[in-house]
Amino acid sequence: MRGELLKTRRGLGARLAVVALACSAALGCQMREIGMIQVGKFPRPLIFHDTLQWTSQGSDHFNTLHDYHVARDSAYSGIGTLEGLYRLVPEDENALFMLTRGWTSLAFGFIDDDREAAMEGKDDTLVEYHSRRGRAACKRARFYGELLIAKRADGFEKAQRNANTLDAWLAENFKDDEHAAELLWLGASIVGQVAFDRDNPASVAELWVGVQILKHVIKLDETVEHALAHSALGSYHARTAMAELGESKAHFERALQLQGGRMLLTKVSMAQTYMCMKGEKAKYMATLQEVVNAGDPSPEQRISNAVAKRKARRYLGNPIFQEECAFNL
Repeated sequence: MRGELLKTRRGLGARLAVVALACSAALGCQMREIGMIQVGKFPRPLIFHDTLQWTSQGSDHFNTLHDYHVARDSAYSGIGTLEGLYRLVPEDENALFMLTRGWTSLAFGFIDDDREAAMEGKDDTLVEYHSRRGRAACKRARFYGELLIAKRADGFEKAQRNANTLDAWLAENFKDDEHAAELLWLGASIVGQVAFDRDNPASVAELWVGVQILKHVIKLDETVEHALAHSALGSYHARTAMAELGESKAHFERALQLQGGRMLLTKVSMAQTYMCMKGEKAKYMATLQEVVNAGDPSPEQRISNAVAKRKARRYLGNPIFQEECAFNL
């Protein structure tokens, strides 16, 4: 009996710790609710849903961080908190969305940085290790993204017979721009998994699913998440075939237009994919140098731009990242 009581108290203690941590990260934890948490008297699972809603509302403030390492540590800590809250209220849509976005962003913003650092150090073992981490992060993001869209419509798996059936399913079930963001991060997670697993035919064979989802996002709201779908499709077309470089350029230029040139990662992606594949070395170098020299063009997206500058310096300073660009031909 005593053992069961201790087990119950430990389980409650773990739950309280998760909620208290999440409340400290959220914007609106009221004193009444803090007191309820401290004494263990609160209306579950309502408090968990509220915490996730507050966290979702306040999460965009993370993007204003200027310090890469602070942002990195905060992101890893935050994803752990979200995982704990998901365990408590697995049906919560805010949790599913933030986990889809969070794991995808971790993969591209921080895990990929580790992989590129290993490439600079010519440590193939470490490169593969971080590639596996990136694949796992995107796979986990896709898991949560699919759970989220299953709340909107059934039949996603069956719809993946071909591009036409998937397009039809998306058009029938996702007609409102309010669903653009969740589809965007699902599509990005699928494309991202391939980016970390290019030599795996099984992963590459699913790339088209992410691409079709991103195309549908543009139909719903091309501006969502600062036109990220256009940037992602620009990179995709540049790496697919020389014949698709025109489509790549069009997507990148539209993204830059919608962003007002304030999102530096788009310029980095355009240089590393489109300009690289075109063999435009002068434009490649000039664009990356422009990113390095940029001040603080978008305070609300400061950490994204900090990542972009970090990448631009790396690509300028080490020719290993220019090997596929055919600049010397």
